[in-house]
Amino acid sequence: MLTRRSPCLRRLGGVAVQVVVVAALSGCGTDLHPGAAATVSGTTITDETVDDLTAAACVYTVTQAKANGTSDGKPSLAIADLKSSLLSSLIAFQLTEEAAAEMKLTPSQAQVDKAAQAQTLPEGMPEGEGVLIEDFFHDVAKNQLQQSLIGAHLSDPSVTTVDMATQQNVDAARDYLDKYFAKADVEVAPSYGRWDGVQLKPGTGSLSDPVSTTAAEPVLPGQENSALESLPPSQVC
Repeated sequence: MLTRRSPCLRRLGGVAVQVVVVAALSGCGTDLHPGAAATVSGTTITDETVDDLTAAACVYTVTQAKANGTSDGKPSLAIADLKSSLLSSLIAFQLTEEAAAEMKLTPSQAQVDKAAQAQTLPEGMPEGEGVLIEDFFHDVAKNQLQQSLIGAHLSDPSVTTVDMATQQNVDAARDYLDKYFAKADVEVAPSYGRWDGVQLKPGTGSLSDPVSTTAAEPVLPGQENSALESLPPSQVC
């Protein structure tokens, strides 16, 4: 179980990432233990981790909408998509951490804290869920700093600190990290989707159906709410 949690995608206050499905192990050809959503280089990300973060993200989304005065009482996120996106982010955080560690590149906690301050909790956010979202914001901030460090170091091996890196270095790191992710040891419970070597592709959300390798029909502009409203209340937030 990872020790820290933290984007719901851009829906979570501009943080970069969107996430997936009802958690649990289908047992369809994996070596994962029950209760494991994924393993990354031998490190387990549990169903409980994903469930707790998803619940907090839902509370954050609803609370943020109310604080902004944009809440219309209608659902804005499907739980399945949220879980998948969050798990994809947690996997990416772990792999980026490993890539940075191999290069001996580590942003300081003070630098991470400062970067995470760009994201704030809305007024009225419950304390328990707020702690999980703040941890997630820290993980996002750390991930972005690690990417910039990796990119800067690849361009100039003398660069080893965040102070010497720039936002442009994030783009420079992308190709390297794509290749790093592709060869990484990642296994995901089929109920969450399929790891394509770079990110998690959402599955059906079923615990028994195999994950489809074909894309779902695209949702056209204006159809988002109608698609969400057709789902049971337990599957949206």
